[in-house]
Amino acid sequence: MYLDNGEEELSKQFITVYFNLSKAKEAFLEHLLLAWSIGLVMMLGGGFFGYRTLKDVIEHGRRYEEEKADKETLRFWYLDWIFILLDAILGTLARPAVVTSLIFFLIGTVTFVLYTIRIIAKLFGFDLVF
Repeated sequence: MYLDNGEEELSKQFITVYFNLSKAKEAFLEHLLLAWSIGLVMMLGGGFFGYRTLKDVIEHGRRYEEEKADKETLRFWYLDWIFILLDAILGTLARPAVVTSLIFFLIGTVTFVLYTIRIIAKLFGFDLVF
């Protein structure tokens, strides 16, 4: 079966458009993967510094318990820890790095999750716009 000139030209145009769309889809998927990797790095970086801060808070809590071993503490142990955490976030242990790491961790986690969903949807042929 042969194509006449009009059909042949139309098929060439269709193939050209199809391959141009394929290149655009690949570029869009590369963009999604780049945003996903940025979210992953932000999440891991924020989590690392948050973990270090949490270790400082736990050490502060242990020292607090040792200092208060002979003295009277609050009636419930979790109230002690709530005040220790509040002191860590709002008090003397608070550093700009704590706030920055929390912001990085939250933004990175949201970006990572949303772009994971978008990439999976894109692989199955759906376009999700957030």
